Amino acid sequence: MGVIDERAISNLSLAAELTKNIEMKLSKGKEKREAIANITPKFMWILKDFALDLVDEYGRNITSSDYLEDCINPSKVTVREGPGESAYKIREAIVKLFRQRECMVFVRPVEDEMQLQNLNSLSLRDMRPEFRQQFEVFRNKIFLECPTKMMNNKPVNGRMMGYLLEQYIKAINEGAVPNISTAWENVLDSEVKRLYENAMKVYKDETDKLATLSELPIEQEELVKRLFRIRMKSENIMDNGSKFSDSESTGRLQRAYITKLSNLYKAKEEEIKSRNARLSQEQCHSKLQSAVATLEKKIMENKYNLDNTGEIKKDIDELIVEYEKEAKGPAKLQVLAKEMPKLVKKLLGSAARNNRERIDKFDSEYKLKLQEMETKTGLDKQELERLQDTEKATRDKIASIESTMKQGQTNEKELEQRVNELADEKNDIEQRQVALKGKVEAQKAELERLQKIEKESQERIKEHQRKARERAQKEKAKKEQAKKEDGKKGKAKEKSGGCSVL
Repeated sequence: MGVIDERAISNLSLAAELTKNIEMKLSKGKEKREAIANITPKFMWILKDFALDLVDEYGRNITSSDYLEDCINPSKVTVREGPGESAYKIREAIVKLFRQRECMVFVRPVEDEMQLQNLNSLSLRDMRPEFRQQFEVFRNKIFLECPTKMMNNKPVNGRMMGYLLEQYIKAINEGAVPNISTAWENVLDSEVKRLYENAMKVYKDETDKLATLSELPIEQEELVKRLFRIRMKSENIMDNGSKFSDSESTGRLQRAYITKLSNLYKAKEEEIKSRNARLSQEQCHSKLQSAVATLEKKIMENKYNLDNTGEIKKDIDELIVEYEKEAKGPAKLQVLAKEMPKLVKKLLGSAARNNRERIDKFDSEYKLKLQEMETKTGLDKQELERLQDTEKATRDKIASIESTMKQGQTNEKELEQRVNELADEKNDIEQRQVALKGKVEAQKAELERLQKIEKESQERIKEHQRKARERAQKEKAKKEQAKKEDGKKGKAKEKSGGCSVL
């Protein structure tokens, strides 16, 4: 249409009936029309093939929006009864329901009538420059100035807008009056539920990935950090629902979903921590068994005895170092503390058994030799006493060995204490590493500061040396100049003296 006339305005009669066909929950003292005005979009009237001059009744230039306001001004309707009542109500409804209003005008896109009849086949560059300019302004206004759709001061995205329209159309098709407030609450409930499902899916996917055999076991501190990051990622998704929750029912629904998520977090984290502890225990047992394989081989070969307990201690220390490098998870120290006493006992038992076999062998050989000597040659009393002394010495040696075995049991307790000390030393080393790192950083900063001061000092020394050279050169030049002038004066005096003699 080219102008705004009564016919064009009467076509907007639906606006006057808008309040009758929509229901809303109203705050105390608030009118229905005012409440609807808070959610209505910007009113834009587009006039094509506009040929009028944009001037007022006094001939002054006006904008297209001024033209619109003048045409829909209710005060322009002088007769408000009979036919004039409808014109007044339509204008009043547009003004009160649509607080933002604008009008844009377009000239005819082409001058040629034949082209006008086939306008759909033309490209934009084939149209008039004035039309293209107006079209560009209109397009920029739509894409750059169009605000975000808001409901009760809350942003509405495309998905929510589509759900709102479904609610309105469903009510209309069922012969009911659309209730904006109820539809909006349904949209909010649906959005909060979607956010909950998304947050739950993200959390489950991330924790399932973490719980795989390729990820676990890991140290307990690292596991807690990863679970915290996953939880924050899920909670951030759910927190987006707070910007939509403007009703009590939606708030209750959101709190219920947050409670469900909290229960999910707690159960899943306990499950993963339990799985990590179990896998850590299995892996630590496996690593420890692998580490003791060489020691078991020595045990089978009877390489240990109570005369070389130092070698036993050395092998155990090497085993602990190797184990701590490869073992992971919260069960690392627990498995070591539990299994090491058993291993130490096994090693000492092997050493004691080896010594016992040596003693039994020596005793058997001694008795056999004694019997041979008694049968072959009658031993005299002195030889018998000597053998008895030898037997007594042997028994004393046996007692000494048994004492050594008891000392070995004491060594077992010392090794158990050593395991505990190693755990304490590890914690102490980690604390010293942190402190040392801080000192290194401070010394590094101090070194950089001293290097900077040294560089500045060198630059100042170079500058002083340059200035000193310049001063020396100037002094030298002055002296040479003075010397030349003194020479000239001497020659002048000689000449003047010669003339006086003449």
